Amino acid sequence: MNVSLKNGDVSYEFIQLMYNIRENAIIKHYCKIVTSLQKTIEVQKAIDDIYPEVEKETVEIENR
Repeated sequence: MNVSLKNGDVSYEFIQLMYNIRENAIIKHYCKIVTSLQKTIEVQKAIDDIYPEVEKETVEIENR
């Protein structure tokens, strides 16, 4: 790779490298978002599965 920054000269390869690094960061961030959403859905499904049992054991409180 030819990287020359003197006199404001930036090589095409350097610009391409910076673009690829940025794109990789965006892809990694997107993957983290997708993974967190998947985990959230899994947890919500687990809560939904046990909720009917929890609902049976609730105590009603009269309004005062």
